[in-house]
Amino acid sequence: AYPELVNLRLTSGGFDRLLDGGNGVMLQTAKAESLGVDVGDTIDITWENGRASTLTVSAIFEEDALSSRYISLDTLTSVSDLAPRDDFVAAKLADGVDPDVARLAIDEALAAYPQVEARTSSQFQQDQEAQINQILVLVTTLLLFAIVMSFIGIAITLALSVFERTREIGLMRAVGMTRRQLRRAVRWEAVIVSVFGVVVGVAVGLPLGIALAYAVPDSLIDGVTIPYSTIVIVLIAVVIAAAIAAIYPARKASKMNVLDAISAD
Repeated sequence: AYPELVNLRLTSGGFDRLLDGGNGVMLQTAKAESLGVDVGDTIDITWENGRASTLTVSAIFEEDALSSRYISLDTLTSVSDLAPRDDFVAAKLADGVDPDVARLAIDEALAAYPQVEARTSSQFQQDQEAQINQILVLVTTLLLFAIVMSFIGIAITLALSVFERTREIGLMRAVGMTRRQLRRAVRWEAVIVSVFGVVVGVAVGLPLGIALAYAVPDSLIDGVTIPYSTIVIVLIAVVIAAAIAAIYPARKASKMNVLDAISAD
């Protein structure tokens, strides 16, 4: 019944050898390509319990939403002394059965098994999307943390730069640079450094992201979209953050006593 429940998009082979006790294995396209095998080829398997066996590739499929490899229960019992255990069960309604009535019957049947949860196909998809969203939230949190650290880094770097260039700042003030011009120079320095960092990050990160997207199976990521709007927003945010981070160093530089700054070592 599995072919009726899940569309694996078979590209070659079929379920027949998998189901006839012939020690077959079905492989997802990327897995078959990485192993360099095709239908009819054999692969050597070492199972988790240390046993070794040889399986024949019975089919190759594209869709790997549930698994990238399939074997039969006969193959499993031949290599394991443990009884098979169900982690995932797929089912479909019989013709003419009302979904709401079926759901009530299923929930009643599962009442004695609190560890089991029933999901429709749409709910299952939402659960998978939720897991991916959790990863995205984690990545976004790490990104925000990196931005905060960069903000602090810019402020500290500029403060040290102002301290190390005390004599230079004094000389510029002595030859006519106003406090306002000095503050503007420090702010522009922060903006230039930050924009340079963003440009390098985009130039390096964008190709890596595209390569990663192509490396992931199509069932998870089926295309590449470059977020131009996000890149522009990040660039604007970086400019604003750099200007804010430069406020204290710029004020500190503009308030230096000219004579003291010139005489500093």
